[in-house]
Amino acid sequence: MIRIPLAALLEPRFGADAIWWSFPIGSLATLILAGGYYVWGGWRTARLGPAPSPAPSQGPAQDQAASA
Repeated sequence: MIRIPLAALLEPRFGADAIWWSFPIGSLATLILAGGYYVWGGWRTARLGPAPSPAPSQGPAQDQAASA
């Protein structure tokens, strides 16, 4: 998402070297985005594990057992 468009933008000025410049600049952009997610992302409040199961319903089998 960043490296290829950046290389295309830098190509008129740097030629083929634009490809090599796009790697460290793209890595820096990844570092900034990951840092932003670490600081402001909601990952700390997320819960792990399955969602709680719903309460069991009163089905016909339970009604028969209760009346017997």
